[in-house]
This record gives sequence, C-alpha cells and structure tokens, in this order.
Amino acid sequence: PVSVSQSTERQRVAGSSDRWTDVKGLRLLVKPANDEDCILLVANALVSPEADREESHWAINRAGHRISPKFSTFTRQRAWSHHVCMPFVDQPGKRCEQDYQVSANAGREAMHFMVSGEKQRRQFCAMTLPAYQVSWVEDDEALHLPVGPWRDVNGMHEVVTTLPGEKVLVLCTMRYVAQWSSELNRGRFTLVRDDTGLDGLADRGLQSVRALGPNQARTLLMATIDEPSPGPHLYRVRAALTAGEETGISAILQDERQLALIRLP
Repeated sequence: PVSVSQSTERQRVAGSSDRWTDVKGLRLLVKPANDEDCILLVANALVSPEADREESHWAINRAGHRISPKFSTFTRQRAWSHHVCMPFVDQPGKRCEQDYQVSANAGREAMHFMVSGEKQRRQFCAMTLPAYQVSWVEDDEALHLPVGPWRDVNGMHEVVTTLPGEKVLVLCTMRYVAQWSSELNRGRFTLVRDDTGLDGLADRGLQSVRALGPNQARTLLMATIDEPSPGPHLYRVRAALTAGEETGISAILQDERQLALIRLP
C-alpha cells in the first residue's frame, strides 16, 4: 500500500536549531498490516534561501519524535533554489496507526527560508513493505575520512539474498562535514555490490561533494536500482577524498546514517 500527501502552499520557515516547524501538507497517517512491516518514507521539497549564507535542516518525525537523520543543506547564494529529498526506512513494530510529519528549521535565530516559494509541489509518500523484502543498517559513530583512495565506511554494509528476476533498491543517507575551503578538493561516495561498484566502470562515485568553507553540516543521498544475479550479495558504502594543493583536510561523518536495501520482485 502507498500513501501520498502533497501541497503547493507557500511556507516561510524560521527559528533556531532547537525549534522545529511542521511543513504544511507533509503529514501522513499509516497503518501497517503486520507488527513487523517496514515503511519506506520519501519526502521532497523545493527550498529558496532568503540570505547569502543560509542553512536548512529537515527531519521525519513519528508521533512527534524525530526518527530520521537530519537532512541538512547550506547555501551561499540568495534565492538559489534547490531540492531536498529525504528517504528513510522505518519499522514501528506495532500494527496501529502511525503519524508521520516532516519538520524543518533554519538552524539559527533570524535566519529563514521559503518552501515552495513559487507554489512548486512538495510531496510526502509512504510505502508499506513486508519485513522479508527489506534489510537496513544504521550507525551514528563519528568517522574521520582522510585524503586517500576508496575505503569502506565502517558499519555501513549489509547482506541481502535475491531471488531470480529480483532487483534491489539501494538507498543511503549520510550526514557529513567537509573540512576544507578549496574548489580543488572533492569528497566522493559510492555503493558497491560484492566487488562491483554501482557507479559504472569509471569508478568515479555516485555522489561528489564540494565545499567553499569548513564546519558546515550537509546530508548526502545515494539512490540506485541494482540488478544482481540470484543469491547472497554484500552491499557496502565506500568513500574517498581527493585534494589539490591544500593539506590537512578531512571529511567527518557524524550523527545518524542509514543504508537500506529493498528487494523488488
């Protein structure tokens, strides 16, 4: 079963990091059929900053409590709109109605941004899935990524066994801080099945991140559909950091992150 809510109403979001605002139109009531069912939640919205240095933070709540990682953005250009996409797999553990709500804040006092500033459509959807179709892993240990080649991200790996003809939807969200300020530096992230990168033969990564200043938290998302052969497969998250002339740089993975694997018959 799939549930969808949507809105085109303009909304201005303000407030500090400890004051969250419910995003209008992004609320769902979902009742799983079984206690062990999983729920894939996906929200998206268009954000328009109203200052030259502005951040936004987003989360998915269940019954008023945050359950997802924080999805964070940072911009240096006023009115430069960008999309925020928020996937998360939840397993409430109860066969009763679940109340999901997307909320946001502007990170600091006197900061604010517009959602759907020109009445662009925003959506929140939920898909209920049987537990046997879903595998996921979560972690929140702080990890420092130094300059160097591809390496596994500790704790972000999971095994799934597929049947003939099945595909796998792979979703990964991670919150990171880029500790550099040069255009010559890049953080790269990818997903690997067994020894095969899901980014193609070039092995350049599924997600590349840059930064023009340190100490700004952001959230990266990787999503792809894989077509493995039948049998067990190990999926891993990998990361690499390349640098130009700057030395002593690093990327820090912090707070909650999730790797989810959903088998698609």
